[in-house]
Amino acid sequence: MAGIEKSASILIRRPLVEVFNFVADPEKFILWQPFVIEAELTSAKPIRKGTTYRYTFQALGSMFETAGVITEYEPFHRYQYQSTSSPFPIKGGFSFQKVDDFVEVTAFGEAESGGYFSMAQPLIGLVLGRQLKVMLQTLKDHLEGS
Repeated sequence: MAGIEKSASILIRRPLVEVFNFVADPEKFILWQPFVIEAELTSAKPIRKGTTYRYTFQALGSMFETAGVITEYEPFHRYQYQSTSSPFPIKGGFSFQKVDDFVEVTAFGEAESGGYFSMAQPLIGLVLGRQLKVMLQTLKDHLEGS
């Protein structure tokens, strides 16, 4: 079965270092990812490739707990993660690019729905696409102080 892939981008008027460090910290997910209810690191800082975390999120009217690992960590350029336990496998990340006085943040996500969730794949794709856009707008509003 093919996975669901979505991406979205936004320009944020803040320094690249600040944007990257904020986005790449799983403990801050609750501040800018509207669907996340709680989040914590499950390995010691500093954050780097191999750092593990756990978060609880709400989607499709239900609560889910996901454990994950940071699979790529290139400071100020790219940050990727992958779930290690979840109702459906999730991979995603962010890329960062300086554009004049802005940072272009591109969020991308991929989910593979199986079992019970395979019937909801079209709905999951719509929700994922919408959540990426809402998440990025919330990030922008938070970092720019709007």
